[in-house]
Amino acid sequence: MTAVPRTKGCSTWRRASSSARAPIRAGATIRPGRGLAWSLYGFGTAYGHTGDARFLQTAQNNAAFYIERTPDHGVPPNDWEEQDPKNPHESSAAAITASGLMNLSRLVGDPTLARYYEEYACRS
Repeated sequence: MTAVPRTKGCSTWRRASSSARAPIRAGATIRPGRGLAWSLYGFGTAYGHTGDARFLQTAQNNAAFYIERTPDHGVPPNDWEEQDPKNPHESSAAAITASGLMNLSRLVGDPTLARYYEEYACRS
């Protein structure tokens, strides 16, 4: 993998693999299920290592979006905005999110919210 700068003047860096299928489009509004899952997992993990509350808030925002927009069966769409997708469900995103939610359940200070995250993770 090589580090490449993001587009449109962003000062942060992202990792890009040689197997990437398409470039990231500036201003894109798609919300890929797996990307959101890794974000939830990663920001929760970052909070656990740093104690920076911004990471926890971001993980919780990702969790809220995921839970609100994912069908009752617990497997998110490949892309929440795509109309009639060829592959409508992203099972790996459900597994990644379950792990991220279990982690969040241990990180949040609110026992009710912790139980909610854990229960959602177990049904995914």
